[in-house]
Amino acid sequence: MGILDKIFKPKWQHNDPKVRLEAVKQLDDQEKLAEVAINDSDESIRLVAVERIRSDDILKYIVDNSPDADVRLNAVERINDDSILKDIAAYDDEDISNSALDSITDGEVLAEIAVADESSYNRIKSVRKMVDEEFLVDIARNDENASVRLEAVKGIIDEGVLEDIALNDRNAGVRLEAINELRNEYALAEISKNDANET
Repeated sequence: MGILDKIFKPKWQHNDPKVRLEAVKQLDDQEKLAEVAINDSDESIRLVAVERIRSDDILKYIVDNSPDADVRLNAVERINDDSILKDIAAYDDEDISNSALDSITDGEVLAEIAVADESSYNRIKSVRKMVDEEFLVDIARNDENASVRLEAVKGIIDEGVLEDIALNDRNAGVRLEAINELRNEYALAEISKNDANET
């Protein structure tokens, strides 16, 4: 760093944290804010920088590159783009992944996670937020993980589907959950009779 750089150093790079903090509060340049969010030595300044960032792409960059878990988490919580949040939900960091999943509202993005995510935990969290019954029925009948199927059953109101799952799912817990969701007394009696015939 040359002598002129030292003399004319911007306030957001000042040696005094109080001066840097006040400068960051006035800073609008998104890339400079990202630099502060990732590199400043003071966590409170890094967090203020994150709060001033409006670009989802830059926030994602911070999630990918910051060594500070609190900064990464704050960045995730400020992202609005569900497709970016879907990518972050696949991260190994459980807190980051959960925060991303909690923020997703787009049904199509939730459906993609519920069908394709390698983590059954992520699929379960997505299924819990789904409202499309046709989709839930598909998950309840086809997901290879019993816990995911069970979660999907909780959102199904179609009595015929519930009866079918109660009679045919390969997992006792999923069958029991379907029975618990049934309101049709005739269907419950048929299932009870079927169970009696099998024993």
